[in-house]
Amino acid sequence: MGPTGQRPPGGRVLLGSALVGLASLIMFSDPDVLNGAWLLDDQGTVYRNPCLVEPDAPWSCIWQRDFWGRTDLSSPLSHKSWRPLTTLTFKLQWVDEETRFPYHVTNVLLHSLTSAMCVPASLLVFNELLPSIYCGLVFAFHPIHAEAVSNITGRAEVLCTLLYLLGFVIYGRAVLAARSGGRQGLGHYISLVGVMGCTFLSMLAKEHGITMPAVCLVWEVSRFTLFERSKGSLNSQTLLRIVVLVACSSVMATWRMSLNGDSAPDISCDQNPGSCHESILVRALTFSWLWCLSVWLLVWPRALTADWSGEAVPLVEGLLDPRVIWIL
Repeated sequence: MGPTGQRPPGGRVLLGSALVGLASLIMFSDPDVLNGAWLLDDQGTVYRNPCLVEPDAPWSCIWQRDFWGRTDLSSPLSHKSWRPLTTLTFKLQWVDEETRFPYHVTNVLLHSLTSAMCVPASLLVFNELLPSIYCGLVFAFHPIHAEAVSNITGRAEVLCTLLYLLGFVIYGRAVLAARSGGRQGLGHYISLVGVMGCTFLSMLAKEHGITMPAVCLVWEVSRFTLFERSKGSLNSQTLLRIVVLVACSSVMATWRMSLNGDSAPDISCDQNPGSCHESILVRALTFSWLWCLSVWLLVWPRALTADWSGEAVPLVEGLLDPRVIWIL
């Protein structure tokens, strides 16, 4: 992050975003993708989800049951995955089990919009257009995103990310406008409301969306305190933004957790052996390795799979496992 310079004109940013979105659209507009079959979790989340396929299923079913549509979210038998905004998009497109094309087209369009949104989001970090366009292209073409786009259930990730980036861009532009001497009037606070709205919708697409306010605050504090050392970097307005975002996101997280009821997620040990192992050491090492593996796949996505559950990633069963070197 270099010092703040003159931001590129809005027209150039819009053009760069459009080019990235178009490139992404061309990349995934393949007949094999658009006419692809149902895959893996699509069975539970779409074409055998009672909230979607049963003609008499009320719309409230989406809000009362978990992502799979068979169990009330508060039930001890529930997986506790709850993504009603994603399920709502599935329900709006449901025709029958043979109609998959609209689902795939929507995933491709959402990924295209998300890739385009990477340009203004990256611009908040690099403050230069070309590196931001490059980041958008890397995001658009990265092989690790093939599953989220081609697998209909992956819409949860794509939709969550789109709303996540939108909220981050709204926040970043509001902060830059305020710090450049602009008045922090009604428009500034409307922007904060927009950020929290995007957070809420992103969370309804997939639970990870609740972390977006934290990313916004880390960006502001690191950019203006650690890198640019701006005068008054932690002024009263910054502190007010911190309080608003922390308070609102805490309320959202508390509300979301309350919907789970008094029971923990019903996790399948066959699908998640690392969560069920009796040894705390094995669980800690395995989950630490999963973080390392995720970072490595971003750098070198050579070995990918559509299903990482079960034995796809062997447990790290002791300190003599060679993977411990990477964890340390």
